[in-house]
Amino acid sequence: MKNDRSKDELAVLGEYLRDRKPSRDEENTVVDRVWTNLSPARDRATQNAFRDIQPARKTSAARRLLWVGAAAVLGIAVVTGIFLRSTPPAFVENVDGRLDRMTEKESFTLRSGSKLAFGEVIRSGGATSAMLALNDGTKIEVRSNSELSLEKADDGLRIRLNGGGVLVSAAKQRTGHLYVQTKDVTVSVVGTVFFVNAEEAGSRVAVFQGEVQVRQGTQLKKLLPGDQVATNPLMEFHPVIEQVAWSRGVEAHMALLPQDPKRLEFEASSFRAGESGFNSIPTRIRCKGIDGELSTNGSTAPASVNAPPIPLGRCIGENTPVLNLVSTAYGVVIQRISGLPGPLEQPNYQIDAKAEEPSKATKEDLRQMLQNLLIDHLKLKVHRETREMDGYVLVVGRDGVKFKQTDADEDPFQLLGQGLPQPGTTQLVTSIAKGNFSSRRLAEALSVVLRQPVVDKTALPGVYEMNLTLRQLFTPPPPDGGAGRGGPTGLTIEFDPPVSRALEEQLGLRLESRKVPVEYLVVDHIEKATEN
Repeated sequence: MKNDRSKDELAVLGEYLRDRKPSRDEENTVVDRVWTNLSPARDRATQNAFRDIQPARKTSAARRLLWVGAAAVLGIAVVTGIFLRSTPPAFVENVDGRLDRMTEKESFTLRSGSKLAFGEVIRSGGATSAMLALNDGTKIEVRSNSELSLEKADDGLRIRLNGGGVLVSAAKQRTGHLYVQTKDVTVSVVGTVFFVNAEEAGSRVAVFQGEVQVRQGTQLKKLLPGDQVATNPLMEFHPVIEQVAWSRGVEAHMALLPQDPKRLEFEASSFRAGESGFNSIPTRIRCKGIDGELSTNGSTAPASVNAPPIPLGRCIGENTPVLNLVSTAYGVVIQRISGLPGPLEQPNYQIDAKAEEPSKATKEDLRQMLQNLLIDHLKLKVHRETREMDGYVLVVGRDGVKFKQTDADEDPFQLLGQGLPQPGTTQLVTSIAKGNFSSRRLAEALSVVLRQPVVDKTALPGVYEMNLTLRQLFTPPPPDGGAGRGGPTGLTIEFDPPVSRALEEQLGLRLESRKVPVEYLVVDHIEKATEN
């Protein structure tokens, strides 16, 4: 049985020699290690055989033949394991922030030059970026809050991404493949540049150069430069550049795309520090595109007292908190943004910016211009994280919608209550939302009303005239003082009829209860503004 094992491992060594073509120093190192690791019970014949091969190192062909012969004579199939396993598959090229090697009991901080072994779990901290280098020349850029490990695959090497994101510049694989595997998808490559994000709700893959094979279950897709895919159909798609905005080489990666998208910037802009502190009055930023006005979701800050209409193709903020700016630029409700200073520590800014062609600038154009303005002046770096939560999906009902499309600008969603509940009494309060809304804005508003996330999947593209009436039943707490289910006063608050029924009867829309992906925006880096 021992001889059979030696033969098998010797065959592996032969394959290695044919493909690898080792150098003289490498061969000498292996032979020396073989001799060192031989059993102490070396017989005379074995010693003589080993001595005989020493002079033959002088010629290339003889060295290779006698090296294999030595392995056969000495019975040291461990040659392959000794040499290959002693070479770490990767190392840390550089790190900015905290990068740890995790074990069951403790963690070890990694630094530039640290070697990485198969099976080790590597975790990056907050506001961290790191570059790992594989022995074949592949580079793996790791964003903050990521966890991965390197594993041997049957025909190559696997990067197991447990969470977070990696941007991989894969070297051309001479043999085998490089894989990136998450909990729900496997990405296979030979040589390319691509991005993989693994989140609680699903995974995303985007390609910059070359092509990748993406396998999800039994489905196999081929992605080419500029293509992207998400494993959860409820996850929103974002521009590729936004998904890798955290990368130190984002501009170089974007240049790899067949049609490198033009960086949208304001033609002229003023960006200055505003007033801060208890006595300052914050205002929200307003951006007007040809298809309506951008809004800051979840913000209660007014534009200003008696604010005049905003000119087309402009973004104006008189004294806007940075949280408000980030929310508007990335379309994320302020309650789902992390990594910024506390409300009283956040700076306010005065912004007045104008698009190059105001008559052509859409809301999405202005959003991207605002993103780039914050990147330039605040050195802002962010990434998105998607979590899975109990919530609802908003879809069109069986009989279709009961409202009409309009060419008017979209209105802020306001649910106006007709009266207030009186203490100590059970009372039905009617609230009305009437105006021009998109289905996306309606879904965002329903998330606040229901206190659970609502994802818009109606596929309705425009702005519509909607009229929604909701009735809330306020019930006082029992005489013994027990707390109610609704609010801090002990009131029980219920909708009568339920919101789902009101939507279907009045608007022709339906709410389906299920697990839904909820996006959060994490600020990895931000600095004080550079003014102009």
